[in-house]
Amino acid sequence: MAPDFQQTSIWQKEANELCKPIRWLPFWRPRVILKRGRFSPWFWPVLWFTKSGAFNLFFLLIVSEDLLHCSPERRRAILAHECGHLTHFHALVWIAAATLVLRNDFIRAGLSWVGAHLGPWPALVAFMAFLALSLTGFRALLYWFEHQADDYAVARVGALGVVDTLEWLNGKMFGTDGSPWVNARIRRLRDLHRLPA
Repeated sequence: MAPDFQQTSIWQKEANELCKPIRWLPFWRPRVILKRGRFSPWFWPVLWFTKSGAFNLFFLLIVSEDLLHCSPERRRAILAHECGHLTHFHALVWIAAATLVLRNDFIRAGLSWVGAHLGPWPALVAFMAFLALSLTGFRALLYWFEHQADDYAVARVGALGVVDTLEWLNGKMFGTDGSPWVNARIRRLRDLHRLPA
């Protein structure tokens, strides 16, 4: 067996242990997939441009090859977080929310009415307002999902392990200053569980 295959098998075994089974949906179990390099054959376009990280897509847990050989504690924290997305059906909620916003006849009819009765400039303003509200809603949904997944991971592997892994990934992916969004998640967990800074 190749080392990468062995490591993927270890990730798969631990994912099965960390993911709480859903009794009425037995096939909804994690499937660990290795992502090689920046570009990959996956059809999810956002994953093509990300070199490092772990991602959840329905029941797939996609892990970049540079994370494959991390320490067992970090591996468990990463998997627990992604299993949190899986058990809370975040990918399905994303699709439902996007469908509700993008395929909503009421919204399209309202924008058409503004364009037909008030002219192109009010229609443009209405569209920009709709876009801003949609992006704000999706951002709030993203924050909520990440917090849910972090809390699931804390319940599985402990707050200290999750915070340590987030700090490690933050430095690895975003450099010394890290990402403001990940820094906020780390601060939230530290405050919530009274961890030293």
